[in-house]
Amino acid sequence: IENSLTSQRAKGIQRPVCNISKCTIMVEGPLTRGVAQYPYLLCNAVGSDSLEMVELARKLKVIPWVGLAAPLPDTISPPKQVMQGVISNQPNCKLIENSVTQCFHKSKKRISISSTPATLDNKGFAFCFLPMSSNNDTGLPVHIHGYFSLSDNRRRVRWLDLDDQSDEAKWNKCLMEHLITPAYAVLVTTSCSLMTFQFSTYSYQQLCSDAPFSLLPLLSKTREKAWKYLVERMLPLLSNLPVLWTPAGGGKWVKPSEAYCPPPNRAIPNSILDLLIQLGYPVVCFPQNIQLHCQLDVREITPQIVR
Repeated sequence: IENSLTSQRAKGIQRPVCNISKCTIMVEGPLTRGVAQYPYLLCNAVGSDSLEMVELARKLKVIPWVGLAAPLPDTISPPKQVMQGVISNQPNCKLIENSVTQCFHKSKKRISISSTPATLDNKGFAFCFLPMSSNNDTGLPVHIHGYFSLSDNRRRVRWLDLDDQSDEAKWNKCLMEHLITPAYAVLVTTSCSLMTFQFSTYSYQQLCSDAPFSLLPLLSKTREKAWKYLVERMLPLLSNLPVLWTPAGGGKWVKPSEAYCPPPNRAIPNSILDLLIQLGYPVVCFPQNIQLHCQLDVREITPQIVR
């Protein structure tokens, strides 16, 4: 990433560069009973094709640079990839999908639905080189690093509002909109492309596992304006990317617009689910907390569809 940025800046080019890799954090202490390992999928992005962002970066002497980390099963080892074009001022969902598929289609593994990894404390935190706060998580399921402009106590991302019209607040909004949003979309799409799940039976309870949906951002979980803004920007991208898992066709990821899900608070008989899946309907069963809050537009299974 650093070499790519240095080379681009020398040539006067500002095209964003995206790097996908894996790292493993090892923790040893009295509570871990030996060495505990926490594998993560990383997505770093640097550079910008936004003229406003480039100008603010020069003015504030900062770098358009972000990084995101999501938990990854230990058995999955994606190859390191550097991609250009997938991070953009105007994200192209088709380009993201095609680029990720081309890079990682040979790395997909089938894992158990119960083997979903967790972050160190099952929460996502924000970083600006150092942790912003060890007590207040972002409400997101991933860790986010950014070259942010922070409040004096380093606990909050400065945000553009009536009380703060500074260039620093404008910079944070640009960082969230032009880099973190598409990088998050690339991270989720890459994670999906690296794994699929195995089921012995298609029961409603088993299909309602959190595992396939663990990286989806939920607006209701976020508190600060900056993170709420990120989720709002993410939803249109996720609606056009294959980020929902269905056991139909042997197990695959589909776009929300292609999926069918049971109505909220109403279980569908396993025999009906099995029939729809065998007929090729991409049935997606959200856990209740996700179905009520994820705000993705998915068609409900109705009596008319069953008939």
